Amino acid sequence: MEKNITSSFSDLINTLLKKKYWLITLAINFISAPVFANQPNIPNNTLFLLTNIPPSLSAQIDMSNGNGSFQGNFFLPVLANFDHILYADLEGQYSANQDSSLLGLGAGYRQLVNQAQIFGGYLFLSRNLTPDKHELWVANPGLECLGKAWDFRVNGYFPIGVKSWSTQEGYAEDFGDYEFVAFREHQMLDRWIKDLEQAGSGGDAEVGYHVAKIKGLSFYAGPYYYRFNDSHDMYGGEARIKYDLNNHFSFLAVDSYDNQNKNIFTLALRITIGGNTSKDHDLAERLSDPVEHYIASREQGTATPIIKKHYISSALSTEENDIWFFESDNSNVRKRVKNDTEDGTYEHPYDSIDQATLDSIYAKQKTTKLYLKPGTYASDSTTQGQLTVKSGMSIYGRTSDFVRPANGNDRALLQGGMTLLGSNTLDSLRFTNNDGTQNVGITITGTGGNHIKDITLNNINVGATNANDGYATGILINYADNIFIKNSSVISFLQDSADYTRGIDVSNSILTLDNSDIIATNRAVNASITASSATGIYIYQSTLNVLNGSTITAAATASGAQTTMAYGIFGPTKNKIKIDNSSVSAIATTQNGATAKAYGIEVSKNSSVTLQGTKPAITANASVSGNNDATVQAYGISADNSTVNVNSTRATISATTHASGANTVTSYGIELLSSSVANITGGTIKADSDSYQAAAFAAYVDTGSTLNISKATLMANANEAAAGIFANSSTVNARFTTFNITSNGLHGFDGLGYGIYTVGSKLTQTKNTFNRKSAMGGDTVVF
Repeated sequence: MEKNITSSFSDLINTLLKKKYWLITLAINFISAPVFANQPNIPNNTLFLLTNIPPSLSAQIDMSNGNGSFQGNFFLPVLANFDHILYADLEGQYSANQDSSLLGLGAGYRQLVNQAQIFGGYLFLSRNLTPDKHELWVANPGLECLGKAWDFRVNGYFPIGVKSWSTQEGYAEDFGDYEFVAFREHQMLDRWIKDLEQAGSGGDAEVGYHVAKIKGLSFYAGPYYYRFNDSHDMYGGEARIKYDLNNHFSFLAVDSYDNQNKNIFTLALRITIGGNTSKDHDLAERLSDPVEHYIASREQGTATPIIKKHYISSALSTEENDIWFFESDNSNVRKRVKNDTEDGTYEHPYDSIDQATLDSIYAKQKTTKLYLKPGTYASDSTTQGQLTVKSGMSIYGRTSDFVRPANGNDRALLQGGMTLLGSNTLDSLRFTNNDGTQNVGITITGTGGNHIKDITLNNINVGATNANDGYATGILINYADNIFIKNSSVISFLQDSADYTRGIDVSNSILTLDNSDIIATNRAVNASITASSATGIYIYQSTLNVLNGSTITAAATASGAQTTMAYGIFGPTKNKIKIDNSSVSAIATTQNGATAKAYGIEVSKNSSVTLQGTKPAITANASVSGNNDATVQAYGISADNSTVNVNSTRATISATTHASGANTVTSYGIELLSSSVANITGGTIKADSDSYQAAAFAAYVDTGSTLNISKATLMANANEAAAGIFANSSTVNARFTTFNITSNGLHGFDGLGYGIYTVGSKLTQTKNTFNRKSAMGGDTVVF
């Protein structure tokens, strides 16, 4: 009966094949293969599609020298029986470290001979993406012999089409290589460098041994060799140990060494589902073994090794021909001759920098670079200490031999102030005030409403934290676009002055901060000074992008009863502010009954604030010491007729107030006024106030404003009243948000703690969590 059933199925399959219904056939094969796996009456020399070998799916995870890679494989028998198999194989690889990958398709045939050896051959074609995202096609033919004790295999790898790409090229200095830099008159000479990414053609061979006494344990070793058209050949070898825990799990340890990559050690876990899992443990089981190849390039995730080659030309060529050289005194490292005439060449540099020299250079050459060796360059008394740098002129601080950009205190120090007129770069320089004679360090401003453009300040330091060297405003920007401040520090400082200090003052402009620190400090020490005000960035009708770990800090402090006001960012009208993986903070500190207010960010009149990236943070801290009546307020973000967007799950907005006596003290994490809107997805908003008559609101929503918040955490901690959200005549939509509220009820006050407190407002909430610690209050209170 069984034989008749099998014959009927064979007839059906032959009919389907003749009609080319192969997709249906393969589906029947995958589903039905286990049913026929052990049919005793199937002749060994009969090809059929309902095979005793089902498909298999395997995945392998590798860890090598800190690099993770992944391999996936789908092995599909097409025509097979107990002693031979024709198969298709779909595979993929990915290297996390190299960000390179392959997707390949192969076909192969294996034949079991005399129950002693399996002989096979295969051909794979793969599409590879190299680390620099070039497309590479590779053909991989191979032969193999699998046995009970010994295995042998050999593979060839042949890139098809283009296999070498120029990834980048330029002078050696552009690559951080200053070995070949030389100077002559106004020229910089250097060697040309080209980087190539290349794929090699070659092959590998391997012999394996299966330990009879320890089932599942195997050892493999073999050489590999690859040839590259534009680089040295690669040669090396690999050894690996494989242990099959069972039919599904295998552990591998691999060690390879070659003249290009040196030593690479890999640990791997392979998981296999399906395939031949009969209990006879004979050699026929291995007909569905995974194909072992890509021995030298698994760690890269590609079918063949990819290398990068750094080519350096043999001759010097002119990189720049517009450089003018300066030194701060006559002690020239190149030993000037007596009665030497300064002309700004490398051989005869100027020994000071003044306006007349700059104008003379500009008259000769409109686009120029000024190279300054380390030293102090005094301000020009003829221009009241203010140098004007014409459009197209840039200034660079260099090492004592002019070869490299200077760093730290080796950067040239310029005293006084500087005005930039557009298309300028200031690089690796320091700026300090000249005995307090300059209010502004660097001025970038258009005239008559015309915008100037394209200014980059990189690796510069502006200002200092003392009255002689500090500026009231570090950088002033007005009517300017494409202004970039990178890897820099800007410090404004005032002491015992009724004026305000601003790190950066920007109006009608577009400014980007990248990995830079802005610090504004105002100190009131003398009791005759009634107020102290500091603003990190003042922004008006402008766009501000704060990126890549930048920090903005404003600190207004007083040693007596002076009013202190600190703003991290203050934007009164029509501004667009983005904080990406950066922080803004404001600190206001005073004594004895005075007012202290700190605003992390305050915006109004159609402005917007967006927090995004890994971990943006806004902080406000206001404190008063002493027992007299005082007003102490901290606002993380205060928005008046504006919009706040928080698009980061790790964003933090916090406001903290402290007063030691009987004072009026309030903290607001976010304050929304006059039809403002806040859209918050994730993040943490905190308000803390620890003094007498203290209140804390994580979100204060007033006068027609709207708060949309989801998947966030609101925290409020105070002695008198604490609320996660306080809403008056506004709209609140809260979803999946956690409220942690603590009201301590000290100094005779009841502990009033509210999750959401609304007055004349519309409230919609979904699946919020309330954790309250208070004597009175409620999770949700609506009036």
